[in-house]
Amino acid sequence: MDYFAVKTIGCFPLSELSDEKLVASLREGHDEALTVLFGRYRPLVFRIAMTILRDQGEAEDLTQHVFFEIFRSSAQFQVARGSMRSWIATIAYSRSLNQRKSLARRHFYRRADLEPVLETLYVTEASAADRTERSNLINHGFAALNSYQKDVIYRVCCEGWTLREIAEVKGESLANVRHCYYRGLKKMKQRLVTKIGREHHQL
Repeated sequence: MDYFAVKTIGCFPLSELSDEKLVASLREGHDEALTVLFGRYRPLVFRIAMTILRDQGEAEDLTQHVFFEIFRSSAQFQVARGSMRSWIATIAYSRSLNQRKSLARRHFYRRADLEPVLETLYVTEASAADRTERSNLINHGFAALNSYQKDVIYRVCCEGWTLREIAEVKGESLANVRHCYYRGLKKMKQRLVTKIGREHHQL
């Protein structure tokens, strides 16, 4: 798709059309109208996706999917129910939350946040550690945490919560929750370093 080409409908450049007229153009088969909507609202959709998913690659992919959905479901947009901006933002929020749940079920956030901790631990090649070994290491590291730290780290790494969301639910300051999170990760790393160092010493 050429996002920078200047298209026209009749004598009017697409870039000068209102959102409502662009949607009407989409319904009439003028696919180029999506290019203008993409240019107008991509920053909004990407910002929403990035805030919720916390991963640039996932946010970029989801942004593309949102605009494909807008293209397919343009007939569903009704001016009486709200602006185009609100409609697009609603789709972006909904799809981002669904994707975050899907990623959390696949332990995407555990990998994203705990993998840097684990990668510092392997004296041998990282490829020697299979999925079961990594899971056991994570469980061993969790044993070093108190119940509060376990809850915070599990919500962030396994369920995709943000630290701000956890702070709001627990009624605590963001600074306290952030301190608990990073202190917990540090304790896990220290416990794992000790464990692996002991195992290599015994070899």
